[in-house]
Amino acid sequence: MAPRIDQISKLSVQRGLIEGRVGWAVVAALVWGGRALRWALRKDEEVVFVETLQPGETLIITHEEPTKGRPARKLRRRKRKEAREAAKTERRVARRNARKRRKLEKSRPGRRARRAERRAAKWAARAEGAGVSRRTLRKARKAQRKATKRSHRLQKIAARKGL
Repeated sequence: MAPRIDQISKLSVQRGLIEGRVGWAVVAALVWGGRALRWALRKDEEVVFVETLQPGETLIITHEEPTKGRPARKLRRRKRKEAREAAKTERRVARRNARKRRKLEKSRPGRRARRAERRAAKWAARAEGAGVSRRTLRKARKAQRKATKRSHRLQKIAARKGL
């Protein structure tokens, strides 16, 4: 579009639509209406091949990527950008997982798990004696089961989080 019409279209939008001047609004409508009309009437279809197919014949339609000029440069640029973004995302996920793994390795078991371990150790020490009652043995086994169950639960949570 000519530079003069570009100036008029910008000015008409500013003064007519933003400032509210009716005359300029009409000019804006005419300029933008003309652009819309040109856009609607443009021909963007190109007939490349016209032939009737006989039964059994096939037609393969392909799209080859450009190898020369601006379209090829744009395509290469887009592919490089997509590769960079994929690598960036991959690094971000790896860092996040490493952080989670370090945090999990540093963290100690929760209060219930520590309590279950202490109780299991206490009852195991009592059960080591010679004249031990059934009750003591039963409590020692139960405490050991609870401690094992707690540690397995923590391992399952860690495995579910993918660490």
